[in-house]
Amino acid sequence: MCLQCSAKAKTIIKDIIPGYDLMKSTKDCDEWPKGYYGLICNNDPDFIWKDKPILDPTFDITELEKFEDDNIIWKKCDEFFEVVESIEPHFECDPLSGYNLIKACKKAGWDEEKHGFRILCWLTHHMATEMKKVKNV
Repeated sequence: MCLQCSAKAKTIIKDIIPGYDLMKSTKDCDEWPKGYYGLICNNDPDFIWKDKPILDPTFDITELEKFEDDNIIWKKCDEFFEVVESIEPHFECDPLSGYNLIKACKKAGWDEEKHGFRILCWLTHHMATEMKKVKNV
């Protein structure tokens, strides 16, 4: 039985990035605990993690705004980077899976020059942005 079926995963967003669906497990199983998220390219998830993606509070602000002493933005930044850092180890993968993920992110809009080299910051923000469009997530 595929892991997707064992975990009774529900699709949150089809093609969140080209070729990948964002899903969430609704049943505990050894490899995919209940409530965890997964990016699925075929049947089984390529990546599984616990924390819900959240928005990057600095994503659309100017360089000047980034350096203002606004504790609210910086507290939100701390929370965002904690989520990214908790997700990061779950995206360690073989070269082909990494290449395919990067290729899909580029097709979805990630630009290293514009968004920085840390692709999981962009991906986390992108997933959170798309999830805000869906009810009951």
